[in-house]
Amino acid sequence: MLQSDGSGVSKALHKGDIDVIVAFLFRPTGQKLLKEMPEMMAESMQAMMPLLQKQMTSMQERVQQEVAAIMKESDLARSQQRKPARISCGLEDPTPQFPRSYARRR
Repeated sequence: MLQSDGSGVSKALHKGDIDVIVAFLFRPTGQKLLKEMPEMMAESMQAMMPLLQKQMTSMQERVQQEVAAIMKESDLARSQQRKPARISCGLEDPTPQFPRSYARRR
């Protein structure tokens, strides 16, 4: 029964521990515990849900704030990057202009 299944139970509990637990579960108190355990767990989960929801809301708000801060830093970093200098040769139109005399020579 104590073969290693990777769950850690075989590391935490020895054979003697398992024997005592099994003996307890066969007694009236152990039987009562097994019978009541599902209801006890359901009540515990119901009691925990509001606390978990509050924590989730708080974590979501914090994550949204952190993402907004990161985005703001990213936008600031992009705006501070040097833009390449624009070289102007004084021409409004970037297409080359040839003198009219050039067109007549052809």
